[in-house]
Amino acid sequence: MHGCHFFCARTLTTLAKVERERRFFLFCFFFNEKLNPIQSD
Repeated sequence: MHGCHFFCARTLTTLAKVERERRFFLFCFFFNEKLNPIQSD
């Protein structure tokens, strides 16, 4: 039981870290796009 709880806690922590990195990446991507608009037909 204790091991399962520890595993779940680690999984949630990892997911939170991935989510934070994904949001940071999206923020940088959109920010960069605003600075350098991609010319599309």
